[in-house]
Amino acid sequence: MCPLGKKGQCLFCERNEIKYDFIQAQEGDPINKLCQVMGVCPSAYDAWRKRSAILITEDDLRLYRKAKELFKVSRESFGSRELSKKLQFEGFDAGRDRTRKIMKKLKLIVRQRVAYKVTTKRKLGDAVAVNLLNQNFNPVGDYIYENRRRLIQYYEDSLRRHECRFASSRPH
Repeated sequence: MCPLGKKGQCLFCERNEIKYDFIQAQEGDPINKLCQVMGVCPSAYDAWRKRSAILITEDDLRLYRKAKELFKVSRESFGSRELSKKLQFEGFDAGRDRTRKIMKKLKLIVRQRVAYKVTTKRKLGDAVAVNLLNQNFNPVGDYIYENRRRLIQYYEDSLRRHECRFASSRPH
């Protein structure tokens, strides 16, 4: 956790490269003390300083960008074989091994899409559950019977209402 409050909002929570740049910018101060304040090892800073910067050619940069784009368009489903085919189709010289290295370098991890799986379809050999309530349900017949019963109930109620109305409107 950052000593000055929220995570990621102070110089101490930055990546080591940023810390090393800061240390390098402070020329007059002792390096050991700056490394201690920044929370990095002096030997790691020294190794970073001696390491040469990695230069990427323009062609490699275009290849990396195209590989990322194709991978994203495929919804992260292209493996090294399919991605190398697509890159070759786009005009890049990328075999399967090179594509595999590019995917590793760019951290392109294939995410397998799970197809929709039908869970209610039963196999013919499966046993059918025991009918414990002994109900014989006929979907068509029971539906018609229920509607007929409701219709008869509705007519009986409306006749009763009308009989009451007619009886009260007759002269005595």
